[in-house]
Amino acid sequence: MKRVLVLTLLILAAAARAGDPWTAMRGGMHSFARTNFAAAATNFAAAAATAATEQLDPAVARYNEGTALLAAGQPAEAARALSEALRSGDLTLQQKALFNRGNALMALSAEQEQAQKLDEAVKQVQEAQAMYENAMTLDPR
Repeated sequence: MKRVLVLTLLILAAAARAGDPWTAMRGGMHSFARTNFAAAATNFAAAAATAATEQLDPAVARYNEGTALLAAGQPAEAARALSEALRSGDLTLQQKALFNRGNALMALSAEQEQAQKLDEAVKQVQEAQAMYENAMTLDPR
C-alpha cells in the first residue's frame, strides 16, 4: 500500500511539473485500473485543467474525474465533475455523463436520506430522473 501511495505521488508530481495533460490522463487511467480512485480523480482533474493547451478535450478528463469520484464514494463532487463533462460536443460522451451524473445524484440522495434531509433527497432523485431521461433521449439503448 505504501508503494502505491509513493508511486501515485511521484506520478502526480511529474504531471504537475510537466503540465502535460496526457501524462496526467495516463496516470489517472493507471490509478483507476488499480482501483485507487482518489488518485485517479486528482490526475484527471489535473489533465482537465491544462487540456486546452494540448488539444485534449477537457470534458473527457472531467468525465473520467467524475467517474473516479463516484467510484471513490464522493457523489457530490462526482456530480459536479460530470456536469462539467456535459459541455462536450460529443453526444456519446454527453449521454454517458448524463447517465453517470444520474447515478451520482442517486448516491447523493441516499446520503441525504441517511442524514434525514428528505426534501433534499427527493430533489436529488428528481434531478437524477431528468438525467436518465436526457441520457435515453441521446441513446435509447
